[in-house]
Amino acid sequence: MKDNSILLISATKCGVPALEKHRLGYDPLMDMDSVFVDPAKEVFARVIVYDMWKRYAEIGVNKVNKELLDLVLQESPKFLLWISMEYEIKETILKAVRRAGVKTIGWFFDDEMRFDEYSRWWIPYLDVCLTCDKESVSRYERLGGRALHCLSRANPDVFKKMDMPFIYDVTFIGRKFGERAAWLQQLAEGGIKTQAFGSGWPNGFVSTAEMVRIYNQSRINLNFVQSYGKNTRPQIKGRFFEVCLSGGFLLSEYILGIEEFFEINREIVCFESPAEAIEKIKYYLSHEAERQAIAQAGWSRAQRDHTQQKLYEKTFQQIEKILGEEDKSKTISARLEMPSQVRRLSSYFHYNWAKGLMIEGYAKKRWQEELELALYYDPGNVLARRLRIIGKFSAFARPVMLRYYHVLDRLKNLLDITLGIYFKRYSSFRFAKRAKRTISYCLRKLR
Repeated sequence: MKDNSILLISATKCGVPALEKHRLGYDPLMDMDSVFVDPAKEVFARVIVYDMWKRYAEIGVNKVNKELLDLVLQESPKFLLWISMEYEIKETILKAVRRAGVKTIGWFFDDEMRFDEYSRWWIPYLDVCLTCDKESVSRYERLGGRALHCLSRANPDVFKKMDMPFIYDVTFIGRKFGERAAWLQQLAEGGIKTQAFGSGWPNGFVSTAEMVRIYNQSRINLNFVQSYGKNTRPQIKGRFFEVCLSGGFLLSEYILGIEEFFEINREIVCFESPAEAIEKIKYYLSHEAERQAIAQAGWSRAQRDHTQQKLYEKTFQQIEKILGEEDKSKTISARLEMPSQVRRLSSYFHYNWAKGLMIEGYAKKRWQEELELALYYDPGNVLARRLRIIGKFSAFARPVMLRYYHVLDRLKNLLDITLGIYFKRYSSFRFAKRAKRTISYCLRKLR
């Protein structure tokens, strides 16, 4: 890889508070530089970094896509690596990048829940798809794509031993969602007090530097494998590699396939229920030497096999091999013609940008180009059509009208939920049904 160049599309926070409050752009839960950019610089001869979200907020969707293509044509990298997030890149740009002879690689992180509604539709525009979900590799291949299982690891220059004294017995770092709070409550009822850090917990979000210190200062670092979202499979989290590279003792909820990365009970320890977690926490808190030996073995394994630098080297060697072979892949499936329900997701993405830009008083060209894309993906997008009508009013009136309609939307949603519960319990009351129809009709007229 030392002879190759790569253009890496990164994504840090958009950096514009007025837009961030509308939840526009990407709010990274990880340090993109330490996880993706810095390790790449140790592997490739030249790394060109393009911060897509920051530039998207600064110059808008059309200019940012043109700027990306111009950068490709100017720098002529061998690879373009897109750390995929949303619908920020136009399909036409990826086509143009490939025509320029640059190999396009997309890295997808939530295929357990996003494959059908998001990831699969990018196959025609990418030379190789990297997925963190091993089961999804065959799904990409059945549709004619080339895919590799690629779990993001950790940077040993950041996640490292710090020889710090222990100040916590048990910690957990991660967002509060799903069953995590219930699990920690069960641990507390079993006599295990856990200090939890991350969005949603009283201790709040912690930086990467703080995270590394906590891993070093904890006798036991907990890990859960539940994915964010409903009806989705567990995930092998990056926390496995972060904790071990930091020299911490890892006690993780078990997930099938982790044996491929660590030897259980020698390099990490696993549990399958709160009761088992309580038992193992009490055991390892009272067996210092055994706990430290496992932590040391986990650190050695992570240093040898699981750094982000080693992952880049191995993955791009595989990419060059499969791209160098005669193309025996299937023809891209006709099923990859994006259906209307998927196009609506892209449409809604651009509609949200248009609304936020309009509310914040951005130039007409900025929100208009987002509206055009919203209606291109879904001509029937009623919200986008309404926004286009509002855009015809004066710049002074637009923000007021948008906030007015937003309040009506919220009231209608609340009404639907409230009356829906009411009807479920009192469906025999015809007057209530008529009332709902009447109120809904009035709201439609107001809208």
